[in-house]
Amino acid sequence: MKKIKVILIFIMLIFSQKTYANSFIPKQKLFPGVGIEKNLYKIKNNCIEGDIEKLKYFGGGDIAINFYTGLNKLAIRNKLSASGEGSVDIGRVLYGKAHISLTEALSTDDVTYNSVYELSLNYPTAYLAEPILTEKGKYALLKDPETIREMCGNYVISTIHLGLKFFVSLKVTFTNSTIKKEFIKKVNIGALWGALSKTVTHIDASEEIKKNTVVSLNAYQYGGDPSKLDALIGKNREILKGCTLDNFDPCVKAYGDIIAYSKVDAEGSDGLYSQMNNGKYSLDSKIGPAIIAYGFSKYAHVGYFDLDTSDLKSPTRIHYLEVQDTLDSLMDEYDEQFRKLDRIYFLQHNANANLRPNFAESLKFDSFAKLISENIRTINNVIDLCKQFDSKCIENADKILKILQKCDGISCSKISLEIATK
Repeated sequence: MKKIKVILIFIMLIFSQKTYANSFIPKQKLFPGVGIEKNLYKIKNNCIEGDIEKLKYFGGGDIAINFYTGLNKLAIRNKLSASGEGSVDIGRVLYGKAHISLTEALSTDDVTYNSVYELSLNYPTAYLAEPILTEKGKYALLKDPETIREMCGNYVISTIHLGLKFFVSLKVTFTNSTIKKEFIKKVNIGALWGALSKTVTHIDASEEIKKNTVVSLNAYQYGGDPSKLDALIGKNREILKGCTLDNFDPCVKAYGDIIAYSKVDAEGSDGLYSQMNNGKYSLDSKIGPAIIAYGFSKYAHVGYFDLDTSDLKSPTRIHYLEVQDTLDSLMDEYDEQFRKLDRIYFLQHNANANLRPNFAESLKFDSFAKLISENIRTINNVIDLCKQFDSKCIENADKILKILQKCDGISCSKISLEIATK
């Protein structure tokens, strides 16, 4: 049985409660409070708003560094542009020139070979802490639910996932595929990175490989002001054409400039981190981290129940919180029952036959498994009811938790599953 999970995406401190949300990546820059029609991902009006200076932040701070080598176009998209929170479409992650594709720049074919350095940093997520009604929101509340939904949508952008992505690409181009095969066999791509950083002083390659091989560098950023990096690349434009292995100094210099640009201690200059606005959201597209994705939630979840025209209705804040508590209790019991079912399956199918239950115990465990499976189905039905904020959620949950099937007269989630040693 596949376990159904309720994914808790973000925490709204306005209620000190968990809330349920989703993420999406629109084409334009938006501010928390913008309404959307979820099913169509259609942008609606700002029916609530907040002060950008009063945005609150949570989480973030994690950093990842990756190296990718020899990727084709499909592999690059799979590695660097998977859909979802925390990812970006690298076809648009460029240093200020939207018509150039990073995918094209980094991909490998019969006569090229690439290696990519990727730095990813997640900054704290911003959320709307003190939203107020806009004039459009006040006007919408005077109308019927259909008009409210048409004006404000059925969800609202409530969080902004902020981050930074920085790439350095090393691309090797050969005069033919035979030279490429020889290069891969005899020259470690790591030696080129080492030569760029001056940790390797000599590239061990034949004269034929040297004269038939060109190495080019480029760099890309998502977040801050890409034109700063564009200017840096422009000063070292020869690296775009490439360096031969016997004249590698231009690439070494350019690489040093790129690394200096990306270092944290480059603060106060035009460096990458000096553009990050201390990790805070900015309305200026050239200041602050990039928007990796937006989180949206129901209007009820940010305190505006009268604007909530979604299917999950909650008449009051108190009712909303009570349902959330009930959902937590149901999920806890669901998890406990499921763990017991997993434990029974493990014991019954232990790879070591000597550690499996004996015949009598096995029959008993089979009986427990049927009872627990029935409990799981029952609990899941009530969870579905509560997720719809049905008026009978709390009443039904209380009844169900009291009448769940017992295992040997004990709650199945509490039953001991010890076996006798054969």
